[in-house]
Amino acid sequence: MTHPTSVAALPVLVGVALGSAVPEWDAGITAAAGVVLASAWAGLAHGARRGSIVAATVALAVGNGAFGAWVGSRETRRALEPSLKSRYVDLVERGRDADPVTVEGRLRRDAVATTYGATLTLAVERIGRRDDLAPASGGLR
Repeated sequence: MTHPTSVAALPVLVGVALGSAVPEWDAGITAAAGVVLASAWAGLAHGARRGSIVAATVALAVGNGAFGAWVGSRETRRALEPSLKSRYVDLVERGRDADPVTVEGRLRRDAVATTYGATLTLAVERIGRRDDLAPASGGLR
């Protein structure tokens, strides 16, 4: 590694890749990352106090790797299971997927003319029944 920031950046990238590979382990990765991060901070402080650059660097790399794994796992899980999808699955399981719903959101871009009318792309903010709207994330077209 020829640049000092690579000591911090590479472990984050490796952690994100590993965390993204197994998003179903999100809860376990979160707990493990918390323990590893606390240990890494303690190791970083200990290495800095002793004047050991190697110990501080290793602790920094381990902590950044744990952080990357946590972020990768969490964000992959959020991307694979957006709240909009879970709300729809809930309606299907209750047999109410044919019922009308209200969707609130913001247009992501202008409407596009198609052969069957127009297409809108909407960033969803809330969804539900008329007076029972709950926050949701996702997009609709």
